[in-house]
Amino acid sequence: EVFEPKLDQLFTKRLTDPRFLNRIVKGIKKMRPQANLAQLSGQLDALTGKRQRVLDTYFEGVITGAERDTRLAAIDRERQVTSDLLAKERPNPKVEIDTLVQLFSVFAEFDLLERTDKRALLATITPEILVADYEISGLFFSLDANPTDRDSLQPPA
Repeated sequence: EVFEPKLDQLFTKRLTDPRFLNRIVKGIKKMRPQANLAQLSGQLDALTGKRQRVLDTYFEGVITGAERDTRLAAIDRERQVTSDLLAKERPNPKVEIDTLVQLFSVFAEFDLLERTDKRALLATITPEILVADYEISGLFFSLDANPTDRDSLQPPA
């Protein structure tokens, strides 16, 4: 009961206000700088070359099998870390104000919906709403394709 008017205000007024959405777009553009993807790719290529040189050295009889295994294990660990970093790096999302206005237009009449309709709409986008001292302190949208029911009014299963 306490939060319903605040949620109505958040969804109906804030998320449909182009000025507010413009601040979101500006915030996204200021996000952390991306790691140099080319540098990570180059490092991965260099490690692949280094691995091949260790194998060549072994095949030429310069190093023993034990030394080969030790060197390859170290290189493979470093390659795994670099691969993981490369896989996690994604360019900052390119979000435009028009896209957000269109995306959040479904909330224009949110305050006029019945409670069950509000829940159904929110369940489709699976928002995470952070609340502190009866104030909404954060709002996040999940990209989870299989949302779980997080309704605090229903008892846990």
